Amino acid sequence: APINWTVEGEGAGVQYAWYVYNGTTRVNTIGYSSSKTLEWTPREAGNYWVKVFAMDRNGSRISKDSRRISVTN
Repeated sequence: APINWTVEGEGAGVQYAWYVYNGTTRVNTIGYSSSKTLEWTPREAGNYWVKVFAMDRNGSRISKDSRRISVTN
């Protein structure tokens, strides 16, 4: 089943990128887009989380880590 993450961001022209982790290993990278939501399906059991990056029109970036989601088979 897919996992959904949504960022609560605001501002004109803000773009978001996502790093998906299983434990300490990055397992996927989703490049910058205007989408505030990521739907992603894990391929194996693990403890998943994302680091989301927000970038404004001037190229200033901030990031935030999500909570961990435990996935079992």
